[in-house]
Amino acid sequence: MKASKIIAWVGFVAMTVGLMNGFLNGDFFKDGGELFQNPWGVMSLIDLYVGFTLFSMWIAYRERFIPIAVAWIIGMMVLGFFTACVYVLLGLYTSKGDWLKFFLGYQKEALIEGELAKRVKPEVVEKPEIPEIPEIPEIPEIPVNSNENLEEALPGKEENE
Repeated sequence: MKASKIIAWVGFVAMTVGLMNGFLNGDFFKDGGELFQNPWGVMSLIDLYVGFTLFSMWIAYRERFIPIAVAWIIGMMVLGFFTACVYVLLGLYTSKGDWLKFFLGYQKEALIEGELAKRVKPEVVEKPEIPEIPEIPEIPEIPVNSNENLEEALPGKEENE
């Protein structure tokens, strides 16, 4: 998780410096207009907003409360991956080394406690029935007191006579 934190911090610093440079030295509307005149500029914006949308889906899944998720998603659409760097850093630090908590957010508890298992078909969740073992028929008791009784009880005695 240490490497992830370093990468997120580097991204945060790079985005901060880039945004400051853009706001201090550029003209948002003039430069943005030029971007729309270039086909690759338009393609870059499409690519960027597809990435924002996919990342925002992860935010929506992780967050317990809709208003918080909406605030983060608006931040993504306005400030881009600057917001994503902040979100990832917060997630890395609040998960305290637990990757499942980082990736799943509050959903982790729901998955572990089985809340989501209740949503699947009951026959999948319930234990299968164990069939009953049929009763074994009783074997009649044959008295064997002497060889004479034993010979009478043996099958096929009549055939040998």
